[in-house]
Amino acid sequence: MAHSIQQQRVHNPMWLYEHNFATLSALFPGLILGNESIVQHESEQSRLTLQIREKNKYTLLLEATEQYAGSPSWRQALQMRIRLYTDAKLAEVVSYQGRARFLPKYDTPNPKMYQRDEKRQINHLLYDWLLYINRRRHRKNKEAFLS
Repeated sequence: MAHSIQQQRVHNPMWLYEHNFATLSALFPGLILGNESIVQHESEQSRLTLQIREKNKYTLLLEATEQYAGSPSWRQALQMRIRLYTDAKLAEVVSYQGRARFLPKYDTPNPKMYQRDEKRQINHLLYDWLLYINRRRHRKNKEAFLS
């Protein structure tokens, strides 16, 4: 009996961490392999910086920042720290916008007003952000190819 992708994701919540690691590895192989310690990309809309903050035998700690050009004062730059487990090939967001140590589940309501699945949502944001970067990179390469 075939299962849908959604059913498989419910039974295997690690798919998100695995996918984020694979996408980071594909987008920034020099950084993941340790050949580079910082990667920067600039576009008309933003400046993306990925920097290795810690490097251990089986883990890397990346700091990712995307600052938006001409953004209003209420729009903050995206900041997250991502722990990469190179032996297990997993990527997990450990800090987002200066907040860290997220529990897997929260009771609601709670003093910090976190969602019940705050940790999953933050890691899903990394997933969506990496898809956005990948699409933006492909679009830029197509425009260069067509010119």
